[in-house]
Amino acid sequence: MEINKQEIYMRDGDLELRSLEGDDLAYTLSWRNSPDVRKWFLNDAVITEKAHKDWYHRNLSNDKDIVLIGHGGTTKERVCQVSIYNIDESSATAEVGRFVSNPRTVGMGFVRRSIILLIEFAFSELEMQELYLEVKDDNFRAIELYKSLGFKVTLESEKMLRMGLCRAQ
Repeated sequence: MEINKQEIYMRDGDLELRSLEGDDLAYTLSWRNSPDVRKWFLNDAVITEKAHKDWYHRNLSNDKDIVLIGHGGTTKERVCQVSIYNIDESSATAEVGRFVSNPRTVGMGFVRRSIILLIEFAFSELEMQELYLEVKDDNFRAIELYKSLGFKVTLESEKMLRMGLCRAQ
């Protein structure tokens, strides 16, 4: 599997997904640091600008971690971020997550559509056989979204659920 992370592009109607770039960091940091968003992350601390930039630069050289930014609507504004990481070619598994949304576009379906594009990319282009994610067990809205996309609970631990999705044969 040879993927150039900087050339990833997907589209679904008015939604476009592309690789995260340096110019996107201020947006994704503000979305991630919003109290209504960060409470759902395992690490719910506020992330500094320096830490966010350091993470981005480490990510550039990590071929097991792909972060995408979504643009949507008539204005093509940035609407969300989605990621696939911990890509393990030998077991054909990967983790999906780091889903964050522009507060102005919450409820417009961009995250759902972006996750669907990400799943399709993971199964077809990356040739993954199984995707998994972790979610806090009280994040009912996210759990329902993931279930509606076919994810099933595979493990319950203290305050966390692990959910998996297998590629259709």
